[in-house]
Amino acid sequence: MAEDWDVYFTSRPPPLRSILVDLGLSDTAPDVARGTSLRIRIALQVPREDGLSDESETESLYAIEDALFQELGRGLGARYVGRCTQAGQREFFYYGRGTEGFPVALMSVQLQFSHYHFEVETLEDRDWNIYFEQLYPTEIDLLSIQNRRVTEQLADLGDTLLEPRQVTHSMYFATPHSREQDRKSTRLNSSHLVISYAVFCLKKK
Repeated sequence: MAEDWDVYFTSRPPPLRSILVDLGLSDTAPDVARGTSLRIRIALQVPREDGLSDESETESLYAIEDALFQELGRGLGARYVGRCTQAGQREFFYYGRGTEGFPVALMSVQLQFSHYHFEVETLEDRDWNIYFEQLYPTEIDLLSIQNRRVTEQLADLGDTLLEPRQVTHSMYFATPHSREQDRKSTRLNSSHLVISYAVFCLKKK
């Protein structure tokens, strides 16, 4: 399976969270061979006021992340699926074949970073609910990720992103009334220069 890592920020629901997740796993998850969720939580030593990590701690956090992957990913064959930073804590999420070997592997990491406090949670999660409900982005957040990727690709090609351009949207509505309500709302709130409608209403079966 192809890895597709990306990071996004969300506060729905609060608090503000920074989430790094492998989006590529959504096409094949759950992995029936790895049905045990392994969550490792550490307290940040230099949290920002908004609860996220400070740049001064970045190197240490990356070192912990690499050490965990070495022990759990390579050592135990667990699947690293993402991490979440919020409220002065960072959590690393893995899915493994069970808990065998996990305490010893984690102890190895703890000894390397004894100045950090580690907490651990293991849970049978054969449907990968934690991945889909806590890490994977909502439709709105996923759209934001996709839009950012498009603008980054345009910028890489030399686009200044300053020129207006035509944008085409397709919308489907259950009834003519819902179509008209959207038309009014869009014209009041849209920043588009020109809005053209080619709308199709879905027929009830």
